[in-house]
Amino acid sequence: MSNLSRNQKELLELLKLAVNSRCADCAAPDPGWASYKLGVFVCLTCSGIHSGLSSRVKSIKLDSWEDEQVEFMKSRGNDHAKAVYEKAVPAYYYRPREKDCVILREQWILAKYQRKEFTGETKYPPVSYTAGFYEGMLWKKGKDNAQFFKRKFVLSQREFTLSYYNKENVSSQKLDELHTGRAFCIWSRHVKYKIQDE
Repeated sequence: MSNLSRNQKELLELLKLAVNSRCADCAAPDPGWASYKLGVFVCLTCSGIHSGLSSRVKSIKLDSWEDEQVEFMKSRGNDHAKAVYEKAVPAYYYRPREKDCVILREQWILAKYQRKEFTGETKYPPVSYTAGFYEGMLWKKGKDNAQFFKRKFVLSQREFTLSYYNKENVSSQKLDELHTGRAFCIWSRHVKYKIQDE
């Protein structure tokens, strides 16, 4: 038992380091969990996302830690993970914070650790993300019945607009200009665009 408490104390000491004092994925203070496969300290919410990825997470205070796992955590940490998994994050890419919805955090974690989009070793992000113009589909939440509807969207850096259309084949007639709102966020370097149900 003394061995386990020694290991937990060592982990708590690692959490006192500034680089480990916040969740590796959402920057929430005082993370109480860790992925001993990736070597990162994370908050409760992000630990739930990691557990679905086979990242092997444990509570720092509630679970038993083996010597090898603690040594691995010592050799890694949030700064090491950032250097590897966030090496090539585009400047415009939104990094979720602790108050953001779970889906944003989940997609960030999947992009970082599963798809390895920001390691600089893959073809992510696609060139189309940085071309100044992007067209695709999104799900817009209806205001009356909370049902989601598929919508075509066009993001234009030149026109400084984000527009969406009620029909996929609409090419020129703009049906809705976007204002501030609540349903979906796209971030650029200086401007936050949101799609809203009017």
